Amino acid sequence: MRNTWKLLPLAVLAVMLFGCGGGGGTATPDDIGKSVVSAVKSENFDSLYSLLPHQLEDPAYDAARREYRIKEGYERWKDVKDTYLGNKEKGVEALDPEEKSGIKDEDSWKSATPERLYATDTGAYQIYKIKKFEDRVTNAEFYWRGTNINSVKPGEEDRRTASVRFSNIYGDSIVVSCIEDQGLWYMISYSLRFAEELPKPPED
Repeated sequence: MRNTWKLLPLAVLAVMLFGCGGGGGTATPDDIGKSVVSAVKSENFDSLYSLLPHQLEDPAYDAARREYRIKEGYERWKDVKDTYLGNKEKGVEALDPEEKSGIKDEDSWKSATPERLYATDTGAYQIYKIKKFEDRVTNAEFYWRGTNINSVKPGEEDRRTASVRFSNIYGDSIVVSCIEDQGLWYMISYSLRFAEELPKPPED
């Protein structure tokens, strides 16, 4: 990595809604945030998919479109290989630097589940490149740092949105953006803000 202080990408700046059902709804955005923290700490990245508001889009669309685009050659493994596995010569950083997702060739890419594709495409597996992973993730306590809820004026059709932030003692953060639908909250994006290396304390 050219800059060791570079943060992991802000995952899911524009979320694609996959799958079926809206099983990820919770009573508060804080609950959604805690679910994301739990998924990250337990390395259960596939579970992030279940937190999306799937009920807001036809469940079959994305799978059907992907199948069509692969079949017709619009999407090809050779074109996305560097994105997943990286290419140092081209300066491309891998979405899956430690190859933990199981997406390593054309067959595994084509057969990858929506859950695995979502986690990989949104940068969840990039967290493995940080130093002291167990201290900063597995064994870390993530403290609630605040929730910001955007209110909607009476009569407006827009749904309320919220942002929830959690941080550990090292200054790493997990930020979750949420949306409210019919009284329940769902995740629409998450961001893993971890520097690759921790800062060194001053010597004097």
